Amino acid sequence: MKRKERIYGEIKNLSKLIDKDSLYNDAEIGYSAETVSANLSIARNTVSQELNLLHKEGKLVKIKSRPVLFVDKNQLETLLDISIDKEHWEIKSFEELKQYYYWEKHSPPEQDGIFQDPFQMLIGHDNSLKDAINKAKSAVLYPPSGLHVLLSGESGVGKTFFAELMHKFYELHRKQEGPIPFVYFNCSEYYNNVELLTGQLFGYIKGAFTGAAQDKVGMIKKADGGFLFLDEIHRLPAEGQEKLFSLLDKGTFRKLGSGIEEQATVRLIGATTCDINSTLLKTFLRRIQVAISIPSLKDRTLQERLEIIIFFLQQESAKTKLGIKLSYAFAYYLMTHNFEGNIGALKSEIQYKCAQAFLNVMTKGYKNIILDDTFVTENIHMNEVKIKTILESIFNKNDTIIITPESEGFLLQEYNSKDNEADEMNFYSLLIKEYDALKNRFSYAESRALLENKISTLFQYTFYNKSMSCSVNHCSRRNLEVPMTGKIDKLIKKLEEITGKILDESTRNNFYLHIYTFVTYMKKGINPPIYNAPFIIEHYKKEYEKAQQICDYMSKFLNIPCPKSELIFMTLFLNALYDSNLGEAKDLSCGIVIIAHGKMTATSMADFANALFKTDMVEAIDMPIEQSISDTLEELLQLVRQKSYKELIILVDMGSLTTFGEIVKRQFGIETLVVKNITTEILLEITKTLLYNPKPLKDMLLYFEQLSKQYTLLVQTVKLTEKKSKVLITSCVTGIGTAQKIKTLVENTFKDLLPQDFRIEAKEYHLINTQEKLLGQVKEDEEIIGVIGTFNINLLDIPFISLEELFSKDGIDLLVDIIGIRNQLDNADNRLEDITRNFVGSITLQSLIDYLTILNPEKILTEMEEVLSILCNKLKLRVSKQVRLRFLIHCCCMVERIIINKKPLEYKAKIQHQNYNEILSVIKLSFATIENNYGIELSKGELNCIYEILQQ
Repeated sequence: MKRKERIYGEIKNLSKLIDKDSLYNDAEIGYSAETVSANLSIARNTVSQELNLLHKEGKLVKIKSRPVLFVDKNQLETLLDISIDKEHWEIKSFEELKQYYYWEKHSPPEQDGIFQDPFQMLIGHDNSLKDAINKAKSAVLYPPSGLHVLLSGESGVGKTFFAELMHKFYELHRKQEGPIPFVYFNCSEYYNNVELLTGQLFGYIKGAFTGAAQDKVGMIKKADGGFLFLDEIHRLPAEGQEKLFSLLDKGTFRKLGSGIEEQATVRLIGATTCDINSTLLKTFLRRIQVAISIPSLKDRTLQERLEIIIFFLQQESAKTKLGIKLSYAFAYYLMTHNFEGNIGALKSEIQYKCAQAFLNVMTKGYKNIILDDTFVTENIHMNEVKIKTILESIFNKNDTIIITPESEGFLLQEYNSKDNEADEMNFYSLLIKEYDALKNRFSYAESRALLENKISTLFQYTFYNKSMSCSVNHCSRRNLEVPMTGKIDKLIKKLEEITGKILDESTRNNFYLHIYTFVTYMKKGINPPIYNAPFIIEHYKKEYEKAQQICDYMSKFLNIPCPKSELIFMTLFLNALYDSNLGEAKDLSCGIVIIAHGKMTATSMADFANALFKTDMVEAIDMPIEQSISDTLEELLQLVRQKSYKELIILVDMGSLTTFGEIVKRQFGIETLVVKNITTEILLEITKTLLYNPKPLKDMLLYFEQLSKQYTLLVQTVKLTEKKSKVLITSCVTGIGTAQKIKTLVENTFKDLLPQDFRIEAKEYHLINTQEKLLGQVKEDEEIIGVIGTFNINLLDIPFISLEELFSKDGIDLLVDIIGIRNQLDNADNRLEDITRNFVGSITLQSLIDYLTILNPEKILTEMEEVLSILCNKLKLRVSKQVRLRFLIHCCCMVERIIINKKPLEYKAKIQHQNYNEILSVIKLSFATIENNYGIELSKGELNCIYEILQQ
């Protein structure tokens, strides 16, 4: 056998060792001249010469790496099921070959002569995003079931949308198979509870844990045959990552509580903003075959950045149907400003500035939206030569250019015109309506100020948050909250066609606002409860049948489910519509007052009912979070004095306000009825009944009892003398164990002082994480007097004590007041001081380890000990055991609280010594390492707390 044939035979034998799995998992596929030389005992130079000849003959593929590698071309063609052309006999990397041939072989078909590639809607698809897209296509199409992918990049670069495009790309290839699942899961929501994480991902069987009343299908099963997108995958704890190994390795998983192994074919796409090597297990990363980095905005080319800016401006132009006059200075600002939120933040900034400039169109008669240097929020020096060059090429020595959806020379995807029809919010139309309503009541300056405040508030709390999840030039439809005005107009037209009634302007506006709110809730996954459907259906059969027709149409037209609660509301709405021609309502002796927590909750509900029925009988009392119950009660009593009611129905949103009826009855001697957990549906029904079928309140009691039979409405006044058992809830997000320890701690502290009608309940966090769930944990004759836990539950009128407060100097005082035993303690000499001393003494560093939830307790304690040592040295302090313990507990809880809540504490030191500022500076410097390690910043309020602990 000739030497060249021996060498070729050796390469062929070695190449047979390559299989399909190793094509992606092995980074160095191929064989060097040195390897062949050692195997055949032939000089390396000779082997190298023969290998190059075999390559030129088309028998070997040459990989230009270091060292140069060779592979049998026939073996590669067999494995990849392709024919390698001469152009690719020599390649820079094997990755290049895979990407080229997988895309060539599996490219989607042309439709009407147009190549259908969803990735082409990305600005930069042929430049800065080219490599990322090629990798994504290869991973999606790799047989038999694709490869797992990890997307990395800063917040706002468009990772979620990129994942959606991968899904869309695959759907185009498998169009004949029908829809392919794409399941979204945010890991951050369960990062500190592996059991909850397991239940959500894998599902669980009935009885797997407390509260598992029925079997649940997990995200993995829902994604079977498609994609599971794990957003913020870096928030998966190590145990959570390990639980996915079986799925990644063998495509199998087990439901929580089940011993049966199930199969699922799932392509996993993870997304992270962090360094993957420092946040994810090496064993987990080995199972993710493809890593794709999405470049930040500053890493995109200047041309792409300009195209993205113009694209977003074109979107705003399409919404407003106005040209946008863009100044050179504002364009330069957008090109050079460092948007920390990347493309999402850039889009939000453009939307916000356009909304502000739109006010000039309404109030000053401008014909275009003008974005000039008055909207530039920072000093710009215009010294970036490359940016000036690219801007000058489009401004052509003009100070401004006009941007419209039809502007030539800029990218505007055809698909986006559809998105503009269903934009996140028809914001500009709403602004016009707002202005029309305001200008008749307020001066020009006042109207403009009110609108500017509204714009600022909406963008701060709504637009900016949503835009961060938006992509390069598209925002997912699942983020949409309301349909366009045109769609609602068509819905109203259908309603008028079915009912034979023409809605007047007032009713149209109210119906519009209802649909606006309803669609917002449905898009967020909030489904209102159903209110006594059997009773309402029985009484309003005609209206219910027509409501079914309207809801069916609405569901199909708006592409959202129409729940039973909306069907009931529509029934009540139609009943009110038919009754609107009954004439003037009778003189009323019975009043309706709605009281609800929030700045405008009660007012908005009352306005809706009054406008719908063309009355003013419904009065509203709003109860902002900072307003006390006593102030609210005084407002109610003042209203009753003014109106001289003979009877009164009080509608409240929470049980804590139900005593108001008894107080009004005692002071004014009038019959009262209290209805709690009020909703718009019930408000409309009560208002309609009082207007058109009024009876004495005692005669109407049966009617209201029927209305509330199956629900939590209260149809009688709560007696003030009625005694309730008191319940203190303890909870922890990590599970029942820590909650039980907190319960034991409180019981051991007070022992025989606890009242007989008092008990402490330890509850799992997921059972009480909303006010509604919390109230459902006690009986009707019981009252929750407080909650102790690690995570606040946004309780409006129930005291919440965090662990940090519990372990603070005032922790015992808080508990004494909540339980209501201060009188007992005041009558016993030094009893409170003894309890406090014993309580503090019982708290050890080990107990702190038990109570922390997301931090590594051993690590944070060691770090805080070091900080305390530094402070003692610098301030020449000698701290007692109690001060040391309080410092460690407070500071460890403080770090955890800041990480979770991300809100600065506002606190002012009660006593400030002469060297107060100097000590604060020392504290700040001593905590520099903690701030750096945990990515936090201590506010002056936090420093003041630490100052007082050290100085006490």
